[in-house]
Amino acid sequence: MKIMSEDDYLASIGLGMPVSDYMIDKQKLPHGESFRQQQDRIKEADNFARQYHQRRENARNEYRTLVEQGKIRPPSVLEALTQTASGHPDNPSVQAAQKVVEKRESKGKQLLKQIEDSISELEKKIDSPETEKTIRDWLICQSKFHNYSMMNTFWMQAQSVIKNIPLSQVTSFRKWTEMQNDKGEKVQIKKGAKAFSILFPMIFPLYRKDEDGNFILDKDGNKIPEKNKDGSDAEVIRYGVGHVFDVSQTNALEIGAVKTLGYQGKDMPVQPGILDEVAKRITEKYHFPVHFLSIPSNRAGGWFKPSDQSITINRAVSKSISHQLGTLFHELGHGIMHGNKSCNLSRKVMEGQAEAFAFAATAAFGIERKSELYIKSWIENDVPLAEVMKDISKNVREAFEKLNLEELAIRNRLASDPLSPAESLGIDAVEQKQSMQLSLYNCISRNLGELNNKQALAALSFLDKASPEEMTGLFVLYQNSLRENLSEKLCAAQLVMEIDRKIKIADRKPTMQETNQMKFNF
Repeated sequence: MKIMSEDDYLASIGLGMPVSDYMIDKQKLPHGESFRQQQDRIKEADNFARQYHQRRENARNEYRTLVEQGKIRPPSVLEALTQTASGHPDNPSVQAAQKVVEKRESKGKQLLKQIEDSISELEKKIDSPETEKTIRDWLICQSKFHNYSMMNTFWMQAQSVIKNIPLSQVTSFRKWTEMQNDKGEKVQIKKGAKAFSILFPMIFPLYRKDEDGNFILDKDGNKIPEKNKDGSDAEVIRYGVGHVFDVSQTNALEIGAVKTLGYQGKDMPVQPGILDEVAKRITEKYHFPVHFLSIPSNRAGGWFKPSDQSITINRAVSKSISHQLGTLFHELGHGIMHGNKSCNLSRKVMEGQAEAFAFAATAAFGIERKSELYIKSWIENDVPLAEVMKDISKNVREAFEKLNLEELAIRNRLASDPLSPAESLGIDAVEQKQSMQLSLYNCISRNLGELNNKQALAALSFLDKASPEEMTGLFVLYQNSLRENLSEKLCAAQLVMEIDRKIKIADRKPTMQETNQMKFNF
C-alpha cells in the first residue's frame, strides 16, 4: 500500500497549489494592452481559475476514494513528522518537527520499558498463590464434566450450529441440578432451553440359548453366559439416546457454581479502527492474512494456521474488540515464534509463549489480560517458567517496531481516560491535545460523504483552532457516544452538530441590551 498525504497526491498530478498559476506568464507589459484585451484576459483567467478549482476538488475526491479502497494510506502523525524533520536544518518547521520526533523517540523508549516491566509482572503473577488457587479450583470444576467421544463431539457441534449456541461445558440434566455454589444455591436449567442429544453405550451380557431360542439354565435355574475364546463372559454393546445441556443454557455461571479462568480480562474500550489497522499492518509486514469470522461451533477464540500462514479471529467466542485485539496478538505470537516448520517446542511451551506475547502487547494498549491463569493452566508444573518467558520481551519489541504500533498504543491509552493527566499516560499536554484532535478529525473526515459538507468542513477547521478545554469536551462527547455503541457515522454527526453550535454561539452578535451591559458592567 502506498503512503501518501493528500497534498503530496495533488502535487504529483500538478494540482499542489491552492490557486492557479495561469497568469504568471500572461502579462502583456511593458507593451500595454487595450481595455478590451484586458477584459478578455480577466475573463479567461476567471474561467481557468474555476476549472483549476474543479479539477483540484475532483482530485481530492479521487484521493479519498483511493484511501477507502485501501490503495493509498495517509501518513501517520509520526510518519509526517519524520518526513518534515528530514528537511533543511535551517527551516524553522524542520527544527520544530525534529524536536517532536526526539520526544516521540523518548516516549518509544518508555513504551519498550513498559513492555519489559509488564513481562516481569506476569512472571510474578504466574507463581503467586492466588494463581495456584484459581487454577486448582478450576481443575476441580472441570473434573465434574464428562469427556465425550469424538463421534458425540462432532454430533453436538453439528447441533450447536443449528441452535446457534457455542459449546463449552456440557453435562446431563441430573448433574446440572446437583451442582451448587458456595452459598448452597443450586443450578437451574433456563426456561425454554432445548437439550443436545448424544449417544451413550449400554452393555448387555450374552447368554446361551437352545435351538428354540430359549435360555439354557444351570442346575440352580440361572442363565448360563456365553464365553469368548479367551474364556471371558461375552457381551454386546447397544446405544441409547441421552440428553445434555451446555453451561450457557443454565444459570451456573451467573451464580458462580462453575469456575472459569476468565483469562481475557475485563472488556476495555478500544478506539474504532485500531483493531482493523493492527490487522492490516500484520498482513502487510508479516504477510499473515487476518480473517474475522463467526463460528459458534468452534470453542477457540482464534488460531494461527501454519500451512497458509494465516490468522483467524472467531468473533463468536472473542466478542468484544479488546478481546479480539488480545487474541490477534496471541496468534501473532504463534506466527512469529512458532510459524516456522522447524519449530519443535511442545504445545505447552508454545501456548505459554504466545499468551505472554499477547499480555505484553495488550498492556501497551492499556488492556489488562489475566494471562497468568491461561499460562499456568497449560504449563502447570511440567515446564520451567524460564523456558516460556525466553525472548518474549525481544519479540514484542521487534513486533512493535516493525508494525509501528507506538502511536496506536498511546492513542488508545489516551482514549481510555481522556481526562487523566497527560504525564500518567507517558505523553505531554501538547501531544495529548494532538491525539484527541487526530481522533476527532479522523471520525469526521471518514464520514464526510454522509454529513452536511459545509458544516463538516467548518468543524474540521474549528478543530485546528480549538483550545485544550474545547478539545477535551468534544473528545468526552465522542467517547460517551462510543460507549453507547453508536455507529461512527452517528458519532461524527453528533460532533459536527456540537461544533456547529459552538461556532454559531461564537459568531452571534450581542443584542443591544447585552452591549449596554458590557459597556456599563464595571
